[in-house]
Amino acid sequence: MSFTQNIPSAPLPTLRRAGLVFGALLACASFGASFGAHAATVTDVSGRTVTIPAKVERIVVGFGVFPAFAVVEGAESARRVVAMGADLKDRNKALYEAMLAKQPALATIPTVGGEGKGLSPDQVLALKPDVAIFGGGDGPVSAKEGSLQARLEQAGVTVVYVDFRSHPGANTVPSIRTIAKLIGREPEGEAFVRYHEEQLRRVTDVVGKLPKDKRPRLFMDMRAGGVKDCCGTPGKGNYGDLIEAAGAVNVGAELHQGVLGSAKPEAIAAAGPQIYVAGGASAPGAQVGVQLGDNITAQQARASLATLVANRPGVTTLEAVQAGKVGAVWHSFYNHPFNVVAVQALGKIAHPALFQSLDPDATMRDLYRRFLHVELNGTYWVNGIQAR
Repeated sequence: MSFTQNIPSAPLPTLRRAGLVFGALLACASFGASFGAHAATVTDVSGRTVTIPAKVERIVVGFGVFPAFAVVEGAESARRVVAMGADLKDRNKALYEAMLAKQPALATIPTVGGEGKGLSPDQVLALKPDVAIFGGGDGPVSAKEGSLQARLEQAGVTVVYVDFRSHPGANTVPSIRTIAKLIGREPEGEAFVRYHEEQLRRVTDVVGKLPKDKRPRLFMDMRAGGVKDCCGTPGKGNYGDLIEAAGAVNVGAELHQGVLGSAKPEAIAAAGPQIYVAGGASAPGAQVGVQLGDNITAQQARASLATLVANRPGVTTLEAVQAGKVGAVWHSFYNHPFNVVAVQALGKIAHPALFQSLDPDATMRDLYRRFLHVELNGTYWVNGIQAR
């Protein structure tokens, strides 16, 4: 005997009505589930709110974004990427090679934004991406007609913008959270946010109590030596955010009104900086600039800084330089999710007595190990031209 044999039969019209009701309920449930799967949204740093696709399996990662994406995506960061910025391979070779050793698939990912050598918008669209992540955080973003971003949006691809360059102080954490929500890795995003904020507080909890007259005036010469004329310098944003977080006064913000800009030697001298900091990312053995970054020794970094300050026009005569109040930080922190290392380094340069036990290079190694799953060593800052 089946379980249905004891159930009384309903009249035929009743069955028809029940079937119609059940069908309507099923359709509503199906529509609701479909709508719910597509209704998740994320608001990026440009203020745009976009819908997250139900499935995110094919991702375009734009120029300057891959390290931040990889922090969130985890050890298999190449798995869902169908195109990526050329900058990782072109400008951060040591990191690229370390990641390539663990993820050979990186070598097969085509690039965008590589000195005109990357994929065209049509070629990117042919890869059928679900979402794309680009850099851009200096206010509202309007994609230029015909650009890759515009073409993707026109094709219905979800595009978001993140920012570690223009306003890293305000936008680093929201940018990580945007990536994490977009690609379905929110716990991993929050793990990075917690670490970032813990490391940041090691500096800001100390310098936040300092009165203004205890905050030294610091001038940063970005890409020192890489640009012949003195001097490019951050203003209201970029490295300026990191300088202020480290408990110093950013002299560049007094000399121009942009995020990045320049200042003449006479204006710099008149502003009276108490500390001079060079930005550098020169390779080992380079004849210009400060050697800093992966696989650079502290001796190489100090020697190249000494050569720079002894020969750079507009710099050698600064009172801060003549007094030996000089330092250097890795240029690439200007657009990098690991910018908290620069805050720690600048804190030690500006307030060496307050941060004797802080080791920014160790923080950098830990970040590489925990969040990019590679082992890399290098020198990412120096304070003075003598061994510390």
